Amino acid sequence: MDAHTTTTPPAMTTTTNNSNHHFTMTWGEEEEAENRSDLLPTVITTVASGLVVDWGGFFSRINDLLAVAKRVHLARQVLLSFFVPLGLFGNLMIVLIVLHCFKGNRSVMDSYLLALAVADSCVIVFSIVPHWLVSLPGGFPLLAAHDAVCKLFMYVTNAALYCSGWLLVALTSQRTLAVVWPHRVGVLCTAGTTRYVIAAIVVFFSLINLHYLYGVGVVRYRSGPMCDVVRWDYTVFSSEVWSKVELILYSSCPFLCLLVNNSVLVFTLRRSSDVTAAGGRLATQRHVQQPTAATGGRHKAVSSVTVTAMVVSLSYIVLALPVTLFNNLDRFIPALGGGLEAVIISGALQVVFNTMLHLNFCVNFYLYCLTGRRFRTAFLDLFRRRRENTTTTRQSVTTSMCRGK
Repeated sequence: MDAHTTTTPPAMTTTTNNSNHHFTMTWGEEEEAENRSDLLPTVITTVASGLVVDWGGFFSRINDLLAVAKRVHLARQVLLSFFVPLGLFGNLMIVLIVLHCFKGNRSVMDSYLLALAVADSCVIVFSIVPHWLVSLPGGFPLLAAHDAVCKLFMYVTNAALYCSGWLLVALTSQRTLAVVWPHRVGVLCTAGTTRYVIAAIVVFFSLINLHYLYGVGVVRYRSGPMCDVVRWDYTVFSSEVWSKVELILYSSCPFLCLLVNNSVLVFTLRRSSDVTAAGGRLATQRHVQQPTAATGGRHKAVSSVTVTAMVVSLSYIVLALPVTLFNNLDRFIPALGGGLEAVIISGALQVVFNTMLHLNFCVNFYLYCLTGRRFRTAFLDLFRRRRENTTTTRQSVTTSMCRGK
């Protein structure tokens, strides 16, 4: 071998046995592994620095979220203080107007409005008032006052919630039938049929919510008494069975029916308006007699009633749908980030959406007056008659006193 000739040393191999795994590492691979092992402390330090929690920023965010949540609760307390009297007054006016002012000329829709006002009043008394009392400073937990109060309020609240939604579905369905098949409305939507529909809705949802009388009651926690589930078997029933029934009967079907009815009403009224406008132009060109004032008045009355039904149902969708979606999609709330921040955010959203739902049961009367001249006129006549009766009574008393002198 020449002195200037260099030879490459044979590759040195190392055999390692590890948990029955046999692998061979060459000399170059061992050197590379040593180089990687030298970088290990640097890698560990870098990863550890990334895992260090910025506790100052975390607590700052939590304090900001808690401040926002506190403002939300305060706003809710103020709003409920207005919702309760305005809602009770409005629903009472609906009952008085339908029973007193519309006594001799009561329509099918008036019966639905009367039943809806009673259901909404039950929600206000048995649900909104307890929430309002709890939200006040040093709040009074009315539902936790007694086991019977807890059962009664939970039962009536849930039954009234179902009845309110489905009565609105029945009302808009009646208007849809009246608009789509106006010549058959006298057969399909009679006073007798309306009474049967209202009775069926009330009886059905009163029966299927009886389980609240069995499963809920006052539970004593360390933080204080609370109206909650008291039986383990009822917890299983509520999560496995009733949640699916509630998803269908309360969270899905009413909103779908209202959306379909309103879509049909909008499409039909728009088409009818186009046909009427085209007919008017054709009649003008041919010098045909225009519709009489009575015919135009009836058309406006029907349109006004339909608009009222549409506005009330759309109000229900806008105010009630958010909390329904939130309650059924709460399993996705951890996607907001998880931990304490997600809990605070979801709690604040729950308060906002519940307040919107409560508003739904307090605004119907004002929507009736805003969209329908008939209710607005009856409301003004009701107070005008009362003022006239008061004036007449005072004049009679004054005359009697003068005669007595």
